[in-house]
Amino acid sequence: MSGNETYMIGHLEEALARDPRVNEQGLHVEVDEGTFVVRGSVSTPERRAGVEAVAADLLPGHPLRNEVTVSDYPELGEVEAIP
Repeated sequence: MSGNETYMIGHLEEALARDPRVNEQGLHVEVDEGTFVVRGSVSTPERRAGVEAVAADLLPGHPLRNEVTVSDYPELGEVEAIP
């Protein structure tokens, strides 16, 4: 992996954590045969789509494979009391 790819990976991971279209920490980017691959989990389908939008803004013309999954976090019906 080139130094330029390493820089682009870090830049994209930071943008995915800060950009309001995604705003998710813990997404990981790697390069596989020239394609940027994003893996991890987000909370909504809109955030998953945001991954592609953010990547297109930062890495125009570079291939992307979005392997991000949407996790279902059901809301609890009641608040847990901690003694």
